[in-house]
Amino acid sequence: MLFCNNMKERIGRRIFSMMMWCARLYWRTFRIKTRGARMLLVRDSEVLLVRHRWGSTFALPGGRVKRKETFLEGAQREIREELHVDPPRVVELLGTYTSQGEGKKDTIQIFVGHAEKGWEPGKVSTVEIAEWDWYNLEQLPENISPGTLRRVQEYVAGDRNVEKKW
Repeated sequence: MLFCNNMKERIGRRIFSMMMWCARLYWRTFRIKTRGARMLLVRDSEVLLVRHRWGSTFALPGGRVKRKETFLEGAQREIREELHVDPPRVVELLGTYTSQGEGKKDTIQIFVGHAEKGWEPGKVSTVEIAEWDWYNLEQLPENISPGTLRRVQEYVAGDRNVEKKW
């Protein structure tokens, strides 16, 4: 059974890689602009991080903002979809970031949400999320994405309403 699961995951990653290659070609050709939103979920001195099925690094939950959504609405919807729970109260905007790393112009807003004691995501059963966990703000996992590490460090340093490159 383990072999079967590993094989499914490897095939899934290959297909995802091919799809991403095609998407990047499209983005570069047509100079696509996208909007994304993530949420830095904090509980006491911990931050919630997720690992997507197609990746090996931990990141903040979030994703694409739909056409008629605000950035905040997109972040809240992504929390519901990825974590199967209503998002906690959003306290503030950490920042607005831009990226052109994949051949498209990406604008990403990150919101800070404070989770009450006992607030937990639901069972991971989505196609997207492989796992989630709470990590101490000062002891993050080694396989955290570089952009996520920078965002957590900005939060810990007290930075807010940041505007910079991802």
